[in-house]
Amino acid sequence: MWVHRYHEFYEEHIEDYYLRFTTKAKLVFRKLVPDPLELEKEFNILDIQSFDEGQLYEILNLLKKAKCYFEIDTSDGFWHFLQPLVTKLAKDKFEQGHYADAVETVFKEINLIIKKHYKNKTGVEEDGATLMNRAFSVNNPLFPFDDITTETGRNIQQGYMQIFAGAMTGIRNPKAHNNMTPDKNTAMNLLFVASFMMLKLEDIKLIYGP
Repeated sequence: MWVHRYHEFYEEHIEDYYLRFTTKAKLVFRKLVPDPLELEKEFNILDIQSFDEGQLYEILNLLKKAKCYFEIDTSDGFWHFLQPLVTKLAKDKFEQGHYADAVETVFKEINLIIKKHYKNKTGVEEDGATLMNRAFSVNNPLFPFDDITTETGRNIQQGYMQIFAGAMTGIRNPKAHNNMTPDKNTAMNLLFVASFMMLKLEDIKLIYGP
C-alpha cells in the first residue's frame, strides 16, 4: 500500500521537479561566457519539455563539464590551458573562425622545430612522419623521451614516436584531407593534442617554456 502511494506521488511530481531542474540548468548554461565547448548549444538541442531519464543523464554530464568553468578564470577562454606557443600561433586564426588554419599552423610549427634540431644533429633534412620516426626512433633516438635501456622506457619512446608520426600524417594539414574540415569544437581538441606535444618538446629541451 505504502509503495503504491509512493509511486503515485512520484508520477505526480516528477514532471514538475524535472522542469524546475531544467530551468535552473538553462540559467547555468546562459552564464557560461565564454563557452568554448558550446555546452549551451548542446543543452538547447535536447527536448526538455517532459521527463526523460536518458536526457536527464545527458544534462547532468553537461553540467559536470560546465562545473570547471565556474572554478577557474575563463576570461581568456580555454587558451590559458594551452602551452604558450600554441596560443601564440593559433589564437588569432581560431578566433577569426579559421579553425583548419589554426590547427595546421601549430602542427607545422611542431614539425619545423623537430626538423631544425634533427638537421643540426645529422646534417640531413627530413620531414613529416619520416622525420618523427627517425628523430624518435626506439632503437637509436636522437631525442629520447625516457631511458631506452629499460623496457618501460622503450615503450614510452615507441608511444611518443607514434603519436608524433601519426599527428604529422593525420592532423598536420586538415585541409589536405577531404573528410577533415574541423569545426570549432574539433579544432579546439586538436589544439589540446598539439599543446601536449609541445609540452613533450619542452621536456626534452627542444623548446623552452615561458
